[in-house]
Amino acid sequence: MSAVFSQEVRARAGDVSGQFLEATENFVAVCREFAMKHEPVWLVEVGSKAEPFPTLFNRYVDFLHALYLHKFAAFAESLIESVNRSDYLSYALIGRAMIEHAATLRYYWEKRLLPVIHSASKRGGLTSAEERAVIDSLDQHLRGSRFDWLSFALKDYQRLKERQAARRKEKRGGEPKPADPNRPDQVNVATALEHWAKEEEGVHIAYDLFCDLVHPNVGSNMLVIAHADGRLTVAPRSESAIGVDIFRQSLPLLVASAIREASRLIPMLVLIRYQDDELPKGIS
Repeated sequence: MSAVFSQEVRARAGDVSGQFLEATENFVAVCREFAMKHEPVWLVEVGSKAEPFPTLFNRYVDFLHALYLHKFAAFAESLIESVNRSDYLSYALIGRAMIEHAATLRYYWEKRLLPVIHSASKRGGLTSAEERAVIDSLDQHLRGSRFDWLSFALKDYQRLKERQAARRKEKRGGEPKPADPNRPDQVNVATALEHWAKEEEGVHIAYDLFCDLVHPNVGSNMLVIAHADGRLTVAPRSESAIGVDIFRQSLPLLVASAIREASRLIPMLVLIRYQDDELPKGIS
């Protein structure tokens, strides 16, 4: 059973916010339903031959599709549970993460995949260079990071310290780091948000709001403060908690940005995959 907002939350939200509560619940239900149906396994055998482009493309797309379904289902379920227990600080942390994930997914779709799809549809296919670029983008989308996970996994903390120090030095110097195919860099969230804001300026308002609600400043402070009888108290679960009003005003922004875009784009990952009859025979 998917998570739902409590009757107490619904009563506090009022009629205006009720539709956004339902939109969030529906989003959870759909993500969870499809997540349970899509659990692809990525099996990489040492020394295996390179796969044809359509097969490799499908592996990336299927894996990313499942990841986004499971992550957004977990985000939205946790968001509802946080609000139900009047934990508005956790609500804000989850909301910010949802916006960042939606922005990143949107960037890869709009900036990396869609232009190639349009170009290929006109010519009837992809060039070998375009195929390589698509796989590189999908690989970056799946594995991109600025953290040295290999050193962390191997418990090589000295190497991890040296790598992170070198990265900070490169950042201060402003010199681009040489590309490492074994450790692709992530796309900066700020870059993804800027691209999104070119079409929808309001996304900056939503993101700035949720950032302020999680940073150590007045925004996050208000989430644990209550006001009554002309006094302010630290009482996040009070009926007069400021977090209630902030939730009521911010949820529509979250639904209109992160949840709407995720609902639009996650299904696209299924639509662009190669169908079984389009794959090389003997390979699935």
